[in-house]
Amino acid sequence: MKRLIILLILLTGVKLSAFGQSVKSVTDIPKLKIEILSGNPKYFKNAKNYFLQFDYSDLKIGGYNDEQSYIDYMKEDAELRKKGSSDAWLKKWKSDRKDFFQPKFLEVFKNYAGSKIIADTVFNNQQYTLKLHTQFIEIGFNRNFKKSPTYINIIASISDLKGSEQPLIISIENVVGNEVFSSYSPDFRRIEEAYAKCGKELARYMNKVIY
Repeated sequence: MKRLIILLILLTGVKLSAFGQSVKSVTDIPKLKIEILSGNPKYFKNAKNYFLQFDYSDLKIGGYNDEQSYIDYMKEDAELRKKGSSDAWLKKWKSDRKDFFQPKFLEVFKNYAGSKIIADTVFNNQQYTLKLHTQFIEIGFNRNFKKSPTYINIIASISDLKGSEQPLIISIENVVGNEVFSSYSPDFRRIEEAYAKCGKELARYMNKVIY
């Protein structure tokens, strides 16, 4: 099927976006919002090395009350589709964070942070921490040439390990994960792209308000 689509594209000159990005969203795409909730960014103007941490506690998924409610539903759905597959689904749901979301965030964050900011998930006596608390994930969908946006809400906390300064708390809402190519991209790829966008926007914002 994919070969047939590619052949049709080559023969007819149809743009690739016709099979991906041009699919119309059935719901409004939320606007990105970044703001400081508390703390003084100038306290951290001399900070350079950050110990990067990821936090998924109290996570809410879409319209579910909490992450566990979403997990329960998806495990049941997985069993209906293929008996014995729920454990594999749960394992991948958890591992996608370290395998895809976190590396993608760090990769893009580094690209936009420049030489003033160095972040690493490995603790190496850094004086400052940068914690990303994922509070909300809207999974969205993209199928049958219809889509609804995938986006995440993050609270970024910058703090001095010595506790000498008040932490800088930054809210990043509605970070949309765009499609990579196909209108049938799996959920984790769209979420991964949301973390990529988050890395880009947070690095730019830190450079703007701190340095």
